[in-house]
Amino acid sequence: MLIIEQPILQDFQIFLDYFSTEKGIELTKTKRVLRNADLSKLNEKLHYETPCVNSRNQQTVFSTINTFFYIARVSELTQIKKAKSKFFLLSNASKVKQFKQSLNKAEQYFFLLESFWCYVDWEAAYDIRGGFDKEFYTKLSKKKIGKWITIGEFELKREGKIYSPDETSIAEIFAAFGLLELIWDESLEKRPSSYVFPYKLAAITELGKNIIPVLFKERPRYAWKNFDPYHTFSLEEEEEEIASNKGNDSLEAVFYRPYKEAFIKAFLKVLPEEAISNNWYPLTRSFIEGQYTFKVALTPKLYRTIILDANSTLEELHCAIQEVYQFEDDHLYVFYTDESRNYRRSYVDSRGYEGDGILADSVQLGELGFYEGKQFIYLFDFGAHWEFTIDVLSIDTQRKPTKGFKLLESVGNAPPQYPDYGEEEW
Repeated sequence: MLIIEQPILQDFQIFLDYFSTEKGIELTKTKRVLRNADLSKLNEKLHYETPCVNSRNQQTVFSTINTFFYIARVSELTQIKKAKSKFFLLSNASKVKQFKQSLNKAEQYFFLLESFWCYVDWEAAYDIRGGFDKEFYTKLSKKKIGKWITIGEFELKREGKIYSPDETSIAEIFAAFGLLELIWDESLEKRPSSYVFPYKLAAITELGKNIIPVLFKERPRYAWKNFDPYHTFSLEEEEEEIASNKGNDSLEAVFYRPYKEAFIKAFLKVLPEEAISNNWYPLTRSFIEGQYTFKVALTPKLYRTIILDANSTLEELHCAIQEVYQFEDDHLYVFYTDESRNYRRSYVDSRGYEGDGILADSVQLGELGFYEGKQFIYLFDFGAHWEFTIDVLSIDTQRKPTKGFKLLESVGNAPPQYPDYGEEEW
């Protein structure tokens, strides 16, 4: 089966269309993921639906939908907006149009694969904190195409059995990509816990026979899990890093390799008939000029509303918050602008920079892709843990650039940064 015939492409389009209404779909308030009713409706529409699920299952159980959710978030094809204390997932119309018009079907397939492999935070999406069990896929890819292999607890090569993989959700996503086929264990009356693999037979497909070996050998996840779809390094930086690590195959030595060529390039030699050349990553954003109005809150009844220009950096936003809350700016800070709170994709204080995150003083507000209704987190002093919720109330693109910030509203008394504890409290 050709890549353009893979049902996952149609399924992803169904997913995007589901959020294309003006209001979008309401999310759960705490985790900001899809609600049970929408999960069930969406799952029934997909070609590769998650089997044996019910209306009480959470999003992580719906493997395909869960993966699409995080792919759409990291690629900015969807946006989460806040309205009257509720959160909604909406289709980002301009990005979706760009996606459809700039990538053909084969390129869309590799966009999905690259997003899943490189940019989706597996810890947030699948609760996988370390590596994953690739032995199952490696052994299966060496079998004959279409030959069903029994999945057992013990490896008995004469009987053609192989160990089951540790993560059901990852196996189901490989199947959704058309890389393998799975047959459910009918003896199970309901979907088991994540620690029990629910499939009894597996077979490698022709597409999996070509893609899986390349994926593991030339695009190993430990070297390609960048978690930063917005940034690429210059050739000079790459060459300097590789030269300094010559002969060293450590994580640090391979970290910069992905930026030397496109993710899809490694697959051209095994899929020469596919017309694949255009990439989605790194993401490109237009600089949004104007004045940004932020609501910076410690609690619902304690907040400050401030205005800054698009040319202001995140560090200048930090300084403004420090001033309106009468803090002393004597500790480190970080901005988390996505839901996963992944530190490598955060914006950090240059005073404590150790190589992770992006420097807050190097990023202007206008280049961050902010939109009205966007919410993010500002954390100051990792010990005292002063956590502020920031809402983008408005972006006035007609306003001329100004310097500094303006305080519009002050609600509630700012707490003392260092409470005056009595002796008996120490």
